Amino acid sequence: MGWCYRLVVRGSLLSRLIALAVLSFAFGGLPPALAVDPPNGPTVVFLAPVGDLPAAHREKLQLAASEWNQALNGKIRFEVLPEAGRAGTWLVTAVAKSERQSGPEALATTFAFPNGGGLVSLYLDRIGGNDVTGILLHEFGHVLGLKHDPGSRLMSISYSWHNMKCIDHATMVQVAARYGFRIDDLRWCGPPAPR
Repeated sequence: MGWCYRLVVRGSLLSRLIALAVLSFAFGGLPPALAVDPPNGPTVVFLAPVGDLPAAHREKLQLAASEWNQALNGKIRFEVLPEAGRAGTWLVTAVAKSERQSGPEALATTFAFPNGGGLVSLYLDRIGGNDVTGILLHEFGHVLGLKHDPGSRLMSISYSWHNMKCIDHATMVQVAARYGFRIDDLRWCGPPAPR
């Protein structure tokens, strides 16, 4: 915990956000389920690009949010803000040079803050030629509180550009179960998974 403390106290704003997210994840895990069906319309998940997120990745952020909005069919809605500032916002940032580890390395991570919102970090030096939209689709599944699922293409633990092009049926089954939605009220790509 000492390295995290030093990072929080002495690091840049971005490194402090990442350290706080790591601490939050260590003590909290996935975000709680969102309150759905509020009286004033659908639940909105606010996203905001922060830091040095390249313009091309900002476009991918908007594409991923739009695809989730279509799949969620108005039950929950992602809204991309031009900048952070609203409480409970999910910050989306790029990390140019990540700390290397041994073994498989994540292309992105998602951490929930205890009081709402959180941090989605894209590791630019790890992404290479991989599709950022697919990576963000996966991470936004975590924003919704979804876990890795070996039966899902999108929420699989291993990245595959071919499997993470869109939101599949198995992912929407997980959304429906988590939020009490009828699966027939949601949309997905491809055929339903075999039973």
